[in-house]
Amino acid sequence: MGFGDSDYEMRQRRTNWRTVLLPVMGFLLAGAGAGIAFVGAEPIAELMRKNIEGVPAGEGLQVAVGFGLFMILMLIFAAFYAMFAPKPTKLISEQELDKEKKLREREKLAQKKRRRQVNLQMAKERRDREKL
Repeated sequence: MGFGDSDYEMRQRRTNWRTVLLPVMGFLLAGAGAGIAFVGAEPIAELMRKNIEGVPAGEGLQVAVGFGLFMILMLIFAAFYAMFAPKPTKLISEQELDKEKKLREREKLAQKKRRRQVNLQMAKERRDREKL
């Protein structure tokens, strides 16, 4: 039980499996992206060697193409996640913030007024003491 949590609240809470499994889904997507990049790197590298002059032969190009393809796939997956991920609900509204701000301002003014009253009372008591 955490700070401020009652036993009833703890029993009423349920596990949100969507958020619990997000890291697992991310790992699976990364694995799928790596697999696609591994399989697609060789044909793309061969296509580049045939169509572009001056491209060096060797495995370095295939590794670079595979890494680039993997990064492109990860960016696409991240964009889809950003578009369709569940958005967090607002915990507090703008109206509540305005009410809280006005309440703080009123409390400040009331505190100034009380301080002024206390200062006036103390000044009056000091004058009364000086008269005696």
